[in-house]
Amino acid sequence: MKQVLELAKKKWVQVAVIIAVTFIVHSPSIEGEAIWDDAYLAQGAPLIKSPLFVVEVFKHYLFLDSLSSHYRPTQNLTFILDYWLYNSGLYGFHLTNIILHISAGLGLFFLVGILEKKEGKLRSILPFVATLIWSVH
Repeated sequence: MKQVLELAKKKWVQVAVIIAVTFIVHSPSIEGEAIWDDAYLAQGAPLIKSPLFVVEVFKHYLFLDSLSSHYRPTQNLTFILDYWLYNSGLYGFHLTNIILHISAGLGLFFLVGILEKKEGKLRSILPFVATLIWSVH
């Protein structure tokens, strides 16, 4: 954790640019419609409608009434939080997705930065460029 904080202090401008660019590129999705299984998973799934079902998401597959074997409790947990915060408004689900994508991008930035520092090349822009490419893909 100390290495991440040290890197964040030294590269705060790059961190800010990564956050801003990722948000700007993905912000049109906030007003997007439900596609594929979004209508069911983000609005109609019974397990996401109450925080009381937190334990239940670990006992069931993603789709309750299907033969699908997708076991994704973490996805359902984020949907429970989103439903609690935004009800069935899709903008909240899309906003959470952007925030998670930014977080993953920052994780990549810090990981590559720490690995690069061990090689003694802290001045390289590799972590920044790699993260920007991944974040806007």
